Formats: sequence, C-alpha cells, structure tokens
Amino acid sequence: MSRLIRIVGALLAVVGLVGLGWWAGRVTLEPPANPIASQPPVTYTVGTGSVERSVRLVADATWQYEEVARSARAGMVTSIEISSMKQVADGDVLLTVDLRPMVAATGKVPAFRDLRPGSDGRDVAQLVSLLRGLGYYKGADISTYSSTVEIAVKQWQRKLGENQDGIVHLGDIVFVPALPAQIALDDGIAVGKEIHGDEPLLRRGLNVRFSVVLTQDQAASVPAGTPIAVSQGDVTWQARLGELGTDPVTGDLRADLVGLDGKPVCGDACATAVPPDGHTSFPATAKVVPRTEGPVVPIAAIRTSADGSTAVTRQDGSIAPVTIRASSGGMAVVSGIAPGDVVLLSGASSQR
Repeated sequence: MSRLIRIVGALLAVVGLVGLGWWAGRVTLEPPANPIASQPPVTYTVGTGSVERSVRLVADATWQYEEVARSARAGMVTSIEISSMKQVADGDVLLTVDLRPMVAATGKVPAFRDLRPGSDGRDVAQLVSLLRGLGYYKGADISTYSSTVEIAVKQWQRKLGENQDGIVHLGDIVFVPALPAQIALDDGIAVGKEIHGDEPLLRRGLNVRFSVVLTQDQAASVPAGTPIAVSQGDVTWQARLGELGTDPVTGDLRADLVGLDGKPVCGDACATAVPPDGHTSFPATAKVVPRTEGPVVPIAAIRTSADGSTAVTRQDGSIAPVTIRASSGGMAVVSGIAPGDVVLLSGASSQR
C-alpha cells in the first residue's frame, strides 16, 4: 500500500513539473505589452488665432550726393547760413566770404565773371530770371545788362545790406542747375576756413540710401521683396528689401531698402531725419510672416502627401484636406477646417 502511494506521488510530481514548464515557456515566448499602444491618441482642438514672424534689423541711412557748384570767390568764410542739408531756393543766402553774401540762383552756366552794365550772355539772362523771381525786375526777358537790370540789382543789393554799386561781383551768385533742391555745403567749407576760389562748394542731395546687413541665417529667411518697417521715433516708413549682395568694402551681406511707389524710404522727412554727413542708424523690422488670422493647428497635425497636398486627420479618422495660409513657431493658420474640430497629431491613430 505504501508503495502504491509512493508511485502516485511520483506521478503527480512529474505532472506538476510538466505543467510548470509549459506555463514558464508560454510566459517567456509571449511578447511584452506595448505601453504606447495602450495610450489614447493625442488630439488637438482647433481654435481661432494668428501667426506672424518678424526679424529685427538695423537700417543704415546715408545721403547720396552730386557736386553742383564750385566756389568762385577767394577769401575767409565768415558765416554759414545752411549748416546741414536744406531745401534751397532762388535768392537764399548760402554763406558769407569776407562778410559778403553768396546767394543761390538757378542757372546751368556757372558764374565766371563780374556782371555789369553792358554785359551780355546767358549768365545775364540767369541774373534777370533771379531778379524777376525776387520781385525786383518786371521787364522783358533779356540777356543784356540794361539800365533797368542795373536798377533792379541796386534794389537787391540794398535788401542784402551791400554796397549799391550795381555790379554783381564774381562770387555774389552761385548758379545751381535746378532749384529748389536739397543742398548742403561741401565738407571742406567751414567758418574760419580760407577758400581759394576753385574748390567744391555745394552738393545736391540726390537721395538717401537705406541698407541693412544680414547674417547668413537672416539672409536665408528674409528674401528680396520682404516688407520692411523702418522706425524713426513715432513714425514708421514702409519699404521692401532689395536684392542681396556682398559689400565690396566690408564683405558683409547687404541689401538696399526700396521705398514704395518709387519714393524715398524716408519720404519728405529725409532732409530733417537724416544728417547730411556720416551714417544714421534706424531700427527696422522685416515682416517675414505677416500677421495672419484663422483656424490654428500645430504643424505636427499636418501631413504632406507625395504630390505636395496637405491634410489633417480628424479624431474619427476622416481626412480633411487643408491649405496652409501661414506658419510660424510650430503653428499654422489653415483653411479647410473649422474652430472646434478635433484633429490627431502626426503619428497618432484613432481607436475605432
């Protein structure tokens, strides 16, 4: 009897070992549970918002000049009446040399001689035009220094506080091809400076050149044509970025700013906002992505097909084609879906 019990016990032990081995093998061969698959999909509820992106720059402004007149009188500069770029018109006093005024007048023929009774020529006609514009001469257009012109010259000299000798001495008038114009004295002209009668005297401001220096990264994201806002105090000037090039002196990547509608960037304020000499810097902002409003989704929710089309997947698994209107900072304003729609982020799938 005891032998039978031992045999049965041995059989039960074998059966137990076989069962344990089967269980252990099953546990070993089964793959581990995927914790990601057990998590719910990541969704995003579409809302209304806006995106925009700007790049801060520094705009350098410099006057571009052309020489329009040379001095015709030797002597000491005793006063300067236009200390910076100024709108100069016929009859304006520019400076004094040996206390005698030098006056601006329109004329393509430069002053080269004294004008006195009996003089004849185009320079006399230019003098007559000046006197008429100032109200001293009311006769016919002539190119001869007549007695009527002499009377007008003496009245003009009285107004200037000069000796009324009726002679326009060389250097009394500085003829400029076109007036009014933005005019500045040459850098070499200063009070106490001795001039010799043949040095550059006047420069006409052609325009103000605005330019910006960009880093390699900025150049990649700010293409030509990008809107640029230049700030001057409470005033903002609008411009566009020109073609990028390499500064021949510094080697920097530089692009000019182009005013809108062919106008200067600084408009009518150039003469007062930009000093005539040196460089002036203004803060500027490149509108890389203009402010755009509408339904906003994360870029991660948008899928791009091989044909370039874009779409999002709604929570129920349906596909909604969308058009990206603007994007920045990982978000995009799109059309094709509405605020309140729930979409899946890229890589998530709906559980149905």
